[in-house]
Amino acid sequence: MTTQEAIETLKLMQGQIEWDYPMEYAAAVDMAVDALQKQISEKPIISINVYDRDLRSLYCPTCGMCIGLWNKRVRTIDMHNETNAHICAQCGRAIDCGIERLEE
Repeated sequence: MTTQEAIETLKLMQGQIEWDYPMEYAAAVDMAVDALQKQISEKPIISINVYDRDLRSLYCPTCGMCIGLWNKRVRTIDMHNETNAHICAQCGRAIDCGIERLEE
């Protein structure tokens, strides 16, 4: 089962839960859907630096936090989190920061 299929199944299940079970169950399903949606990678929002045209700031598409810098000239990415992982440190969104993806 893919992440998207799991999300769709949970959303279908949620309608039945709201009728037959306590609201805590529906809230738990909402929380699970939100967590699964954050695992689906999205392309960051890219902003060009006005002083250095080769330097780009990368922003989370979900919360807008600056998540890293991309130097287009030397083709390097420096993420602003401790592990240099492609994940937003503020909201947990998976970010697709592959060089090929950014250059599209």
